[in-house]
Amino acid sequence: MLSNINKRSRRYGGILLTTAVCLVTLSAVFAQTSLQDVATAVEHKRPAVIYTAKEIVTLDPDSPKAEAVAVDGDRILFAGSLQQVIKSMENEPFIIDQTFKNLVLVPGFIAQHDHPLLAGITMTSEVIAIEDWVLPDKTVKAAKNHSEYLDRLSQANARMKDPDELLLTWGY
Repeated sequence: MLSNINKRSRRYGGILLTTAVCLVTLSAVFAQTSLQDVATAVEHKRPAVIYTAKEIVTLDPDSPKAEAVAVDGDRILFAGSLQQVIKSMENEPFIIDQTFKNLVLVPGFIAQHDHPLLAGITMTSEVIAIEDWVLPDKTVKAAKNHSEYLDRLSQANARMKDPDELLLTWGY
C-alpha cells in the first residue's frame, strides 16, 4: 500500500512540476505583454465584411455618400469607394458581400422612434386624422368627430377612379 502511495506521489508530483514549469515559461513569455494583447494574439480573427451598395448614406457631411462599407462585428471600420475601403483594410482579412448591391444603406443610423412603414403608408393613403397633418405636398386638416371622419371617407371613396381599387386610410 505504501508503494502505491509513493507511486501516486511521484506521478502527481511530476504533473505539478510540469505544470509549474509551463506557468513559469508562460509568465516569462508574456511578462512584456498585457493580457489584452495576449487575448488578441490568440483570438481567432474573423474577416471583416465589406458591403457594397447602390448608395450608402454615411451621415458624414464631409463625405455624405459611399459605395462600400467595411464592418467588423458591430463596428463600422471605413466607408468610401470600394477601392478606398479595400485599401483601408491593408493586411487585414476581409470578404466582400454584395447582398445590398442594388439597395441604399444607412449604416450606423438607428432611430428607434421612426416608423418608415407608417410613413410609407401615410404618403400613399388617404389621411383622415384627429389632428392636422403637414405632408410634403399638402396639409390635411383634422377630422374632429366621427361624422366628419365618415364624411371625409365617403369623399375619398367618391374620388376613386377604379371601384375595385383599394382605399387605404390612416389616422382616425
